[in-house]
Amino acid sequence: MFNKLKIYTSLFFLVPMFLALYFKIYLMAILLLTVTIFSIIFHIFDEKKLKIIDPIFAYILIASNLYLCFLFRFNLIYFLPAPLFVLLALICLVKEKKNYELYHSLWHIFSGIITIFCILGYISKFI
Repeated sequence: MFNKLKIYTSLFFLVPMFLALYFKIYLMAILLLTVTIFSIIFHIFDEKKLKIIDPIFAYILIASNLYLCFLFRFNLIYFLPAPLFVLLALICLVKEKKNYELYHSLWHIFSGIITIFCILGYISKFI
């Protein structure tokens, strides 16, 4: 049986996905939809069998966020809050061993928030 919290928090990636769609950042929107789908599949089915997929998409999302930061030249208004959420996400990774359901769910939320800041930073150079 799977824990629904990890699935519900996987849906949080749809928030930055819709933001990316709104601002016509289509590759990021496709990536976020893919991340959402594979995260849900990963948490519904046996996480051990699909263990390689979830981290691969997490690393691709991290690289995409860093690339967006590079493109908007690390605008401090949007970049400064992102490291705070990176730190919170890293704390969750460390604490996952104690309470995987809770901390992995928080990881989803913090990762989504980081992506929102990166998208807002990127579009700030156009408005």
